[in-house]
Amino acid sequence: MENQATIYDMLAKKPLSQVTVTDINTAMARTKTDTASFDFWQGVLMLQAALTTGRTYGHGLPIPEASEVKNQAVADSGSYDFKPTSPEIWQVVSIGAGAATATLTDGASGLAPIPVDSNGHLYSPIYITPTMFIRFNNGSGGEVTVAIAYNKVSL
Repeated sequence: MENQATIYDMLAKKPLSQVTVTDINTAMARTKTDTASFDFWQGVLMLQAALTTGRTYGHGLPIPEASEVKNQAVADSGSYDFKPTSPEIWQVVSIGAGAATATLTDGASGLAPIPVDSNGHLYSPIYITPTMFIRFNNGSGGEVTVAIAYNKVSL
């Protein structure tokens, strides 16, 4: 019988805090669905359970001790990127942009409007990731302080 690498070997012994879903999916793509892969898949299931248990709160709720309100001064003609560190996901529940504009961006492909009502309030919470985050641009003629209330939903 062929000696098959484990999921742990394929992830190069990364600390659990650095393992991403993409890492697991890439490793899984290298295997076949046969009985010889049984031990490999057991490791995948255990690793996925550990990631889910260690990074999220039950049923996708916010992690209670990881909510925060962030205030940041943005100079005139300046910008501020509000984004999680990898691999975190944040749920933004409120934005106060003042005279600055707040948009969603991937950092390279431009900007997209954030869905807000006529008073500038979020219609509903939005999720941001390290690759889709909020950019505040200030062209108001003076410094603006922006405020963001958010919950971490995945560490």
